[in-house]
Amino acid sequence: MTRKIFWLFAFFMMLSVNAKSQTNEEVPRSNIRYVKEHKLFQQRGEVNVLDFDLEWPELLDNQNTEPLRKALSELLFKSGSTDLDTAMTTFKQKFGTEVVSQFKELPADSMFCYVTCALKTIGYSEGRFVSYSLDYICTPASGSPHKSDTISKYITYDLTNATILYGDDIVSQVSIKNEGYSAQFINELMQSASVALPDEIYGIALVDAALTRNGVAYNGFYITGNETVPITWYVSEANSKDIMKRAAKKLLTGKGKANPTATMKMLDTWNGESVFSKGDTNAQFPGGRAAMKQYIADNITLPVSKMNQSDARMVYVSFIVTKDGNIADTRIIGQSWPELDREAINMIRLMPRWHAGQIGNQAVNTRITIPISFQMK
Repeated sequence: MTRKIFWLFAFFMMLSVNAKSQTNEEVPRSNIRYVKEHKLFQQRGEVNVLDFDLEWPELLDNQNTEPLRKALSELLFKSGSTDLDTAMTTFKQKFGTEVVSQFKELPADSMFCYVTCALKTIGYSEGRFVSYSLDYICTPASGSPHKSDTISKYITYDLTNATILYGDDIVSQVSIKNEGYSAQFINELMQSASVALPDEIYGIALVDAALTRNGVAYNGFYITGNETVPITWYVSEANSKDIMKRAAKKLLTGKGKANPTATMKMLDTWNGESVFSKGDTNAQFPGGRAAMKQYIADNITLPVSKMNQSDARMVYVSFIVTKDGNIADTRIIGQSWPELDREAINMIRLMPRWHAGQIGNQAVNTRITIPISFQMK
């Protein structure tokens, strides 16, 4: 089997689970907004389908993320704004007005355009770095005036220096070109492939790289005589160190940096109405605290392959229970591993309707914080 590794640096532009009660105890101070939307917009005769799936960093480990948010906004929304709501609103306006009722007549397929904006956390180390995979995909049909475009990037944000690192800041192109990687690197690369590799391939192109908790994530594709197939890999620091740049090694293994001066930003209104931290009657999961603990135990899935027997992690989830009892504005305010954070958010989003909080006899929007612990048994 022929397998040659090379670096193609050309970013493509085209268990035990416990839920504790609401608490005021001090938690790791982050503020990560999880935004998931699927909406239609119409402009003249065209229909634009917009999908957003974002893990947006308002604050990380008490540190301001303005340089990171600016870079993400420019890539995803072609905007210089660091405020997510402003950037998204301006972006949506380019695609017309939101469709809020059924079409009187179904538009022609040729007039559709499909747009995806995705931002996913793929690596995090407290006080040191956070890494993302970012995708912007615009796929217009033949009659749409929009241009086809794809941006797919890995981004690592250095929390110690407030700087952004891209693939060539993580991995040395020269080392890969000169086959400076070890046999252990090749073996782990093959074993960690996100798709099954065929027996005969021409080579593997490493297009991008970012830091993860224990090593490096690589993005690229493998090449056969007939096709190129996208693929991702995760290789440990021990087996990646021969091709890693010095600054990236130091960031992966060094000490974190604390910055207690940054402050949280939470929405104080929802749909134009106030959000309260508590009411005369607090919002409650149907059936109470015991029922909520059982719901979490029944509905959360642990990424067992990524957890060791001794692992015990805590995730703090914040969300609004609207006056109608629905879940809104889900956030992680005390993060753990990206896989656990994401699983906690997905579980919260699927919760049944709550009993809304009340002030007097009036139902109100209230913000809830739930710490969730993950532990292997």
